[in-house]
Amino acid sequence: MYGAESTAQAFTRAEVKELAGKPSGSVPFILHDKGTFKTVYDVAGYLEDHPGGSAILKGAAGTDATAAFDDVGHSEDARHLLHRFCIGQLTESEVLKAKVRSVFISRKIKVSSDGGRLKQLLRAVMALVFSQSFAQNILTIASALLVAKLLWPGLFAWGHLAAYVDRISAFWRGVALATIGSGACFSGLGWQFSKTIVMAKGFRMHPPVMRPVKVLKGAGADKTSVAEGAESTIWAPVQLIRRAQTAIDTCHITFRTVERGATGRRQLTVPAGQHIQLRAQIGRLQVTRSYTPVSTQADASGYTTLTLAVRVYPDGKMGRLLSELPLNATTIECRGPVGSFKGYHRFLCDEIGAVAGGSGITPLYGLIKRICEDEKDDTKIRLLYANKSSDKVMLGPELDELARTYPDTFQLHYFFTKMDPTAASTVASKDAGGSGKGAASTASAVGGDTSLRNVHAGAISIGELKALLPAVSAESKYLLCGPDAMVEQMGRDLVKMGTRAPQPVGHVTDQVFVF
Repeated sequence: MYGAESTAQAFTRAEVKELAGKPSGSVPFILHDKGTFKTVYDVAGYLEDHPGGSAILKGAAGTDATAAFDDVGHSEDARHLLHRFCIGQLTESEVLKAKVRSVFISRKIKVSSDGGRLKQLLRAVMALVFSQSFAQNILTIASALLVAKLLWPGLFAWGHLAAYVDRISAFWRGVALATIGSGACFSGLGWQFSKTIVMAKGFRMHPPVMRPVKVLKGAGADKTSVAEGAESTIWAPVQLIRRAQTAIDTCHITFRTVERGATGRRQLTVPAGQHIQLRAQIGRLQVTRSYTPVSTQADASGYTTLTLAVRVYPDGKMGRLLSELPLNATTIECRGPVGSFKGYHRFLCDEIGAVAGGSGITPLYGLIKRICEDEKDDTKIRLLYANKSSDKVMLGPELDELARTYPDTFQLHYFFTKMDPTAASTVASKDAGGSGKGAASTASAVGGDTSLRNVHAGAISIGELKALLPAVSAESKYLLCGPDAMVEQMGRDLVKMGTRAPQPVGHVTDQVFVF
C-alpha cells in the first residue's frame, strides 16, 4: 500500500495526467478533500473490488474526479477507504490556479461631441418619421381633414384646392368619402389584427417569468420518498426473507428493511435506473457490491421489500454469500438509492436503444418496465440482450411478457454467442410466421415461450446496431450495461454511427449512458 498523506509527494496536474498514460497500470486521479487540500490517489489496487466496476475508475484516470465522486453519492466510508491509496497532493501553485478569482476590467468611456449629439438627434427624428405609428397618425389626420373638407367645403379657404374640390360632382365626392373612410377603418383594424397574429421578437416582449399555460399530468421525474439526500448514504441492516433459484447460477433474493429511519420506519424507494449497494463482512474483508432491484414494495407498516436478481459467479464473494446466507439473517447492510441516472421523465427522448450483456439487464429492466406500464409515456425502446447461451438469460420470462403485452413500445432481440446459426435461422422462421415443428425448435433453442423472441447467433456487430437500434438523432438515446469489454466495443461502434462519446460518469441527459 501507499504511504500516508503526510509523507506523500507533491504533483502537478500535468504529472498526474502523465502518470495515467504510463504502461505501469497506474490509475491516478485528483480528489478535493475537506478544506483546501487536493489529494492524488492511485487506485490501481482497487479496480477489482470497486462496486461500480473498473471502467469508471479507468475513465477518471489523470483527471480531477471530485465532481464525479460526489455525484455518484459516495459516503464518508469511501473517503476513509481511499486513504490507503494516497500517493500525494497537488502542489500549492496548482491549488491556487484552481481557485476562482474575480477580475474587474476598467475601460475609458468615450464622451460624444456636439456633432455626435446632432447625429443621434437626426437618427431619432428619422426613426420617428418612418415608424409605423407616426405614419398611421399622419394618415389619420390627413383623412380627417379631407373628410371635413368634403362635408363642409366652406370650412377651409385654400384657393385653388377649394375651387378644384367644388368642381367635383356630388357622386365622386361620395365615392372619395367612402373610400377614405373605409380605408382608414380597415387600416386601423388591419394593424390591430397584425399585432395579434404576428409574433414580435425580442426578450422585452415577454414577461420576466413565463408561467405554464397547460398543466402536464402524469408521472414526472422519478423521486425518492424517504431515502433521499443524506439518508441515501446511510448504511442500514436488511433481513433476508426469501430466496428462489431461477437458473443454474441465478437466484432471486428478497430483503426487508428492519431499521427505523429519520422520518419513521425506513422505506427505500429506488427510481428506475438507480441501484442500491450491499455491504457484508466476509472474513477479514469488507465487501461492497451494487445491485439493481427487480422490484420494490412498501407495505402498510412502512417497511420495504426489495427483490434482487443475483448471478452467482464461482469467484464472486458477495454472490456466494447471498446464495448461502440463512433466512432471516440481518448481517447484510444496505444503502441507496445511488447512481448517476437520476431524474428520468417521459419527455426525455422519443426513442431509446439499449444494449445489455449478462447481468447488465437488471438496471435496464426496471426502466423498461416503467416505460411500458406508464400509459402517458410514449417513449419507444429497443433492447439487444447478449448472453453466451439461453440458460444464461436473466429475467427472460419477465422481458418476454413485456414484449408480448406492449409490442408497440418495447422490441426485444436476443443474441447468443455460443448458439448454432442454424438454430437462429429456425427461430427467425418461427418469428416470421412458422408453426408446428418450428415452434418446438424455437423452444428448445432458447427455452420457454418464445413466440415473440427475435433470436440472433453471435456477438452484436455494428451492422446489427444500425439495423435494430433507433437511428441516431437528437431525439434518441442509447443505454449500455454489461461486461467492460462489450460496453467499450458498443460505445466505439455507437460513436462510429454518429453519437457522442459516452462519459466516464454519465448523466441522464447524455446521448450515450453507461450504467
